Amino acid sequence: DPLEWLQRYPGRGGTVHLKPHSQAQGSHVIIGEDDTDWGAILTACATTVGARWCIVEQEEYPYEVLDCVQRDVDYLRGVEQ
Repeated sequence: DPLEWLQRYPGRGGTVHLKPHSQAQGSHVIIGEDDTDWGAILTACATTVGARWCIVEQEEYPYEVLDCVQRDVDYLRGVEQ
């Protein structure tokens, strides 16, 4: 549970590296189609952990690469923190 780890180490994450993950599909999923609560994660990064940078990696591409990137960006722009 990434949120548990973020809350366990307050103030200790200047940079946080994040990836989408699904129990059913592993990392072969894009952001927003995974099991991650991105709003809670990004909020914890900004507040609890104090991250100045969140690096979000799309490791695998279940669709065309640029389509995945566009979907990721569109989803992250709509996430409420």
